[in-house]
Amino acid sequence: MKIFQEKEMKKMRNRIIPICLIPILLTLFIFTSLVNANATQLINNNNKQVLKVKIPDGIYLYYSSVKNLKNNEVSPLIIVKNGQLLNPYKIAEKVGTSKMMEDYSIGKTFNVFKALEKAGEISDIKFKTEYCFAKPRNSKQKILPEITGVGKYTGQSLPVVESSKEAWPMGVPEIIVTPLTFSYGKNIKRPPLKKEDHKKIISAFRKNLLPKVWEEHNKKLKKIGRHIVSEKNSYLFVAEAVDIYGNGNKDVIGIYYEVFRIAEGKDDAGLSNIDIPFVLWSNGKIDKLDLRDLVPSYSFIGVIDIDGDGMKELIVEKIIEVESRDDDASFATIAIEILKNKNDRWVSIWNSGLICTS
Repeated sequence: MKIFQEKEMKKMRNRIIPICLIPILLTLFIFTSLVNANATQLINNNNKQVLKVKIPDGIYLYYSSVKNLKNNEVSPLIIVKNGQLLNPYKIAEKVGTSKMMEDYSIGKTFNVFKALEKAGEISDIKFKTEYCFAKPRNSKQKILPEITGVGKYTGQSLPVVESSKEAWPMGVPEIIVTPLTFSYGKNIKRPPLKKEDHKKIISAFRKNLLPKVWEEHNKKLKKIGRHIVSEKNSYLFVAEAVDIYGNGNKDVIGIYYEVFRIAEGKDDAGLSNIDIPFVLWSNGKIDKLDLRDLVPSYSFIGVIDIDGDGMKELIVEKIIEVESRDDDASFATIAIEILKNKNDRWVSIWNSGLICTS
């Protein structure tokens, strides 16, 4: 009888152990599934942000229309290294401008392109970081310090870049600085715009895009208790022809300036102005650039086919007001954004983050 009981107890223990392990195994299974799911999601998210970079390694710079720099002063745009886009402002913050100069600019000569045509060369660019005195009210909001580079320029006379209607009635000519090994190639065409083109652009914008912008901006104003009453003023600030696909067509990138008269309830609340960047395709379709938000001021830096697919990416500079910690005022920051056309829609694929301006 005793032997029989021991055998039965042994069988029970063999059954009990697996039963006791079930909660543990179940927990492990759930944990493993979650890890795998998160890993898969992370990979998918990263894949969405991957851009195949086919332009030469090195630092790319530009003449800012916001900072009103002199002829030989430039601002960092992007750094390309081993097929990746890097943020020069974050690199300078991490290793210092001296190290960044040593790696990317000292002893090197660069092309200077004005409106896609080579205008000259600049060499031995030395960077300096400007201290940002303004502090954001939101302590978690990261503001990168401004960087200015000065080099030895030789070539055609370059304009002092000013973002003003008087200086450049149809916008600022984009000026981009690239490594010597970079070339726009022969397929870049800049068909000239005529007065009749300007009229067509304005007509297409006001008919097909302005109502959407009006509705979008009014929704934004209603969140702070205000609304649009009427249009006060408007004009075409920038209009440049760019053969975006490289197929000989005349596509237009532009910025339309719009001023609305607004009210708070029944009381007049002054004016609200915005820049509206757009692309007018050669087939007559017009698109507003998807820049995540509608902020007051933009300027075009230029176009570069970064991924080598034949279509040019747009590079824009935008001014973003940030609330100051010290008082009720705000201060201006800039952000550089690269846009790619995906399924006939311009979307952001790279953003520099907020950069302080002196």
